[in-house]
Amino acid sequence: PVAYVIDQGATLALANRRVTVKLDGRDIVAWPLVHLEGLVLFGRIGLTTPLITTASGGKQWTDRKKRAR
Repeated sequence: PVAYVIDQGATLALANRRVTVKLDGRDIVAWPLVHLEGLVLFGRIGLTTPLITTASGGKQWTDRKKRAR
């Protein structure tokens, strides 16, 4: 499944192979990483560096016009 996050100011983090949504310092929901096919974020949603690295497959992106390094 794909997870949709719309809560403004939420932060998504990766911990123990689970994607956790935090809002106002509280854990709102968590999904096992292996069950997620994608994330769709609307608005001001934060992502931690470990989640970005894992979600991108470890690739570093410079910008939309250049390919991954």
